[in-house]
Amino acid sequence: MRKNNFITKFYTNVSKKKMQGKRRFDKGHGFPYNRPFIANKLKRPALSTARQRLPFWRLIAGGHVGVGFALTNAPQNDTSRDTHTASAWLGVLHMKGTAIMKQCEEIHNVVKHDQHFLITTHVRSDGDGIGSEIALYHALVGMGKTVFIANDSPTPQIYKFIVPPEGMYIHPQTPKDRPDVVFALDSPTRERLGKIQEIIPPDAVIINIDHHISNEYFGAINWVAEHMCATGEIILSLLKGMNVEITPDIATALYVSIVTDTGRFMHSNTTPAALKAAAFLIECGARHEEISRNVYNTNPFNLLQLHAQVLNTAKLHAGNRIATVWLTKEMLEKTQINAIDTQEFADIPVSIDGVIVGVLFRDMTKPNWVKVSFRSRNGFDVNEIAGKFGGGGHKYAAGCEIEGNIAGVQQNIVEVLEKALLQKNSGA
Repeated sequence: MRKNNFITKFYTNVSKKKMQGKRRFDKGHGFPYNRPFIANKLKRPALSTARQRLPFWRLIAGGHVGVGFALTNAPQNDTSRDTHTASAWLGVLHMKGTAIMKQCEEIHNVVKHDQHFLITTHVRSDGDGIGSEIALYHALVGMGKTVFIANDSPTPQIYKFIVPPEGMYIHPQTPKDRPDVVFALDSPTRERLGKIQEIIPPDAVIINIDHHISNEYFGAINWVAEHMCATGEIILSLLKGMNVEITPDIATALYVSIVTDTGRFMHSNTTPAALKAAAFLIECGARHEEISRNVYNTNPFNLLQLHAQVLNTAKLHAGNRIATVWLTKEMLEKTQINAIDTQEFADIPVSIDGVIVGVLFRDMTKPNWVKVSFRSRNGFDVNEIAGKFGGGGHKYAAGCEIEGNIAGVQQNIVEVLEKALLQKNSGA
């Protein structure tokens, strides 16, 4: 049984008050690791020790349990509802709307209960992460909450026009306020939060909101919806569910999120829902002309020079089905461009006619490490490839970090991609 792309998958164990007297949850994942209980509820044999260690969504992916809500409030010795539980869980396949309402309710309860909030996103933040956290920042401030944004990496130049005048910190600068709740947005793992992990209090409630297929469900509340085009689309659903007014500032930030993660509505994640969300945001006052000017049409000359240098490194492999480009430390130093402002370069190689997989290799600031960014089309899953090297992302856009130099890493990656393409063709 495969994970269903159209299901908003989530697993909630929300507030400590609710959990008093309940079963213990593993802090690393936010999942109950009492697999025999789950198996009992589904009238299946208890899982093996190895299976018990698997995160809940991997058990779902392997077909070991049904899809649906975990019965966190049911006592372990309660067998009165066994007959109905399995069918109820499977029935959630048809309850996407109900699931979204449940998520909004759980998060809204936390928001109403607590006062101090921290919002963060993944390292080397992009338009989706930044737009989502700024929109949520404005919403929470409007509710009278104490809110700060703290990120591991600098904000790319093209997104600085939506940054609020105060309340946003870049590590090593961090807010002194101690948060009750931490919103982790657009980050598939806790590790991807970078140095911001270090300032999260151990007793803070982590709310993990994301749309990456590789998400590890590391929060106390996890709203992971891989069928949504961007984390910004989930935030929009959340704010509407909490009856928050979508102001022009919120609309502008969320439009940045959606327009950038859909590649200006050209990527395969441009769904009818994404276009409806964008139209709604414009109706709410999203400044789309300002967004277009700042994000796509205000390129410094030295960035264009760097773009030309990267184009000169382009190479084709595997019968022109794989394309690669390089971005070296020397190129960045010569043009005086910050690597955070080169995120769009990953789209260069896959734009070549006939190419199925494009890869950008970039020297990292960490010596002898390479950042690898994959883009693909025609059904080729680069999330699976990135996962082989400890990375992840989406089916058509993923990344990883590998120790070595660009030449050596490229040779390794191209070999793996060639094998994967052969397997794909043989299975077609």
